[in-house]
Amino acid sequence: MPENKVKSPFLPAKKQDKKTKVLIYGDSGTGKTVTSLFVGSKYGKIALFDLDGGADLYGNRYNFSVLKSTNLKEIKEGISYIVQNPKEFQTIIIDPLTIYWDLVQRYWSDVFIERNKGHKANKYEFYDFGPKEWAVIKTSYKNIFNDIIPLDMHIICTARETVKMKRMGNEYVSDGVKYDAEKNTHYSFDTVVKLYKNQEKHMAYSDKDRTSKMPNVPFEMNKKNILKYFIDNSREEGGKDSEEKIGKQITKMKTNTATNITTNTTTVKKIKK
Repeated sequence: MPENKVKSPFLPAKKQDKKTKVLIYGDSGTGKTVTSLFVGSKYGKIALFDLDGGADLYGNRYNFSVLKSTNLKEIKEGISYIVQNPKEFQTIIIDPLTIYWDLVQRYWSDVFIERNKGHKANKYEFYDFGPKEWAVIKTSYKNIFNDIIPLDMHIICTARETVKMKRMGNEYVSDGVKYDAEKNTHYSFDTVVKLYKNQEKHMAYSDKDRTSKMPNVPFEMNKKNILKYFIDNSREEGGKDSEEKIGKQITKMKTNTATNITTNTTTVKKIKK
């Protein structure tokens, strides 16, 4: 009897025209917002989730629609709208994820406090998260990426910078810096870039790069390099922004964004897991 051959479920691999999926992080004033808007503007219309008011200065410079909110429900409704209307925008920007991570923790802290009144983990206005609670919180946080990453759109997210700590004996000491968001956030992105200032120059280096477009050494954040390393190679390197103008826009970044949202996060006991 001839054997029935099973058809292989595997197909030959082909190069895919993938959209940009990048996480940009850095300290205040390093140019996270303006870089995101400049890159996003090269792809078309932008849907910006402005969680700390950082885009207020750029409304007349780039073609974008904005949802300004620190309300978790409103943010989720905005994401749902984009998922249902994927052709309306070409790029999604979330600025910054740091605030979104805080909001998710705050929301679930309130939920757990209400659910567990009188429980020993419920101390004052805070709730000490255990492994089960952290699993719920992280799943809730990751749902936003499950919604937007599969879309045929460019995804640009920013995050603030925080100190990375490591344990030495009975103490924790500084061990460089990292993005200020849930620790596994970088897995959702093809590229992770840190922005920083070196004297008067705005610089960047890549922590992670699946695209093979980023250099292995730090580079200056000017128009030429942004177009070269961030924009798809198929895109035309044109536009009205001169290198000098981009540099000036980055230099004008305000350093007060960290204080705009402080009152919204003081009730959260942040325990980064």
